[in-house]
Amino acid sequence: MHKQPYDGISVSGGEPFEQEQELTLLLKGAKESGVNTLVFTGYTYEEIAGSCAVQYCDFLIDGPYIREIESTCLYTGSGNQRFLRLNKGMITEDLTDRAGNGAESEIIISPDGVITVTGFGTL
Repeated sequence: MHKQPYDGISVSGGEPFEQEQELTLLLKGAKESGVNTLVFTGYTYEEIAGSCAVQYCDFLIDGPYIREIESTCLYTGSGNQRFLRLNKGMITEDLTDRAGNGAESEIIISPDGVITVTGFGTL
C-alpha cells in the first residue's frame, strides 16, 4: 500500500448525509487507502445509524449546530453535539468530554516564507 502524505480526511457540510451514495464512495475509498475518516453532520448518530456511509466513519461529530449552546469540546461547534469514535458503524467511545481531546496545530513554513497553519487550537 502506498503511504499517503496525510492520515485522515474530514467531511463537512452542507449536509454530507444528504448525498449518502457519494459520501459512502468517498469514505469507503479513504478506508481502503488506510486513511482515517471524520464526518460532521447535523443529524444525530441515532438518526443515521443505519446508513451505509456511517459504516466507514472512524469519527463522527453529530447533532445540529446551535449557536446558543456553548461547547466545551474543542472539536464540536455547540454543546449539544458529540464527538464519537466509531468502528464499523458502532459507537466505541464518546470523546466529547474526554480531557485533552485537545488542541493540535501544524505550522508549515515553505522555503519561500509562506506560512500555513492547520488543525485545531489557537496560536
